[in-house]
Amino acid sequence: FHRDSSFANFRGQLSIPPDSPRLATLLARHPGRVRTLGRALTLVDGRPRDDVVQLYDQTFVRIGYRVDPRDCFTVAWRPRTDDLLSRAANRLAGSLPSHEPLSAVSCALVPTPIDLAVAETERRVSELFDRIERACPRLLRGQTAVTEPLLEGWSRNYNGLDARLESFGERIVLNFYQAHRFVDLGKLPQWEGSQVFRPPACGGPPL
Repeated sequence: FHRDSSFANFRGQLSIPPDSPRLATLLARHPGRVRTLGRALTLVDGRPRDDVVQLYDQTFVRIGYRVDPRDCFTVAWRPRTDDLLSRAANRLAGSLPSHEPLSAVSCALVPTPIDLAVAETERRVSELFDRIERACPRLLRGQTAVTEPLLEGWSRNYNGLDARLESFGERIVLNFYQAHRFVDLGKLPQWEGSQVFRPPACGGPPL
């Protein structure tokens, strides 16, 4: 990569909120040269699949970008077989050589108008998720996270709990995905009232 390259893990284990000032500053520093890098963008006849592009766009449209599928290239994995130190370290670690084809794809991001209706929905859901976190201290243990799109709904991922707060339609659940356990937290309209709504699963007084 170019020595002046910059990287931001906008969505990942510790996601960045769309209104992050540091992210805005970083994007403004590289106008016309913003790209995404990901393994899921595997090229078929020179282009990533449309359904994969749509998933990526669902993330990037929140900061005013979309993927340009016409401007993509593959970054192939090139092992440093001539690096004696790496070879020795791998041998000591007992690592087996991977037979999986390793590569990533880089695609250009181009500016696109932010969907104000989607942004307003995200703001509303974020406020309700905040209320759920305050009302369920024993369940969520004081953790918070960034609201992100999840398929046709919204989510917050709590790394310390191996759990994800999910909203599809009006239903809200806390998905302990490692334990394959779901906790029902009611419906979004129930959390919008002036009175504090607290389902039995939350337990304890609200914060």
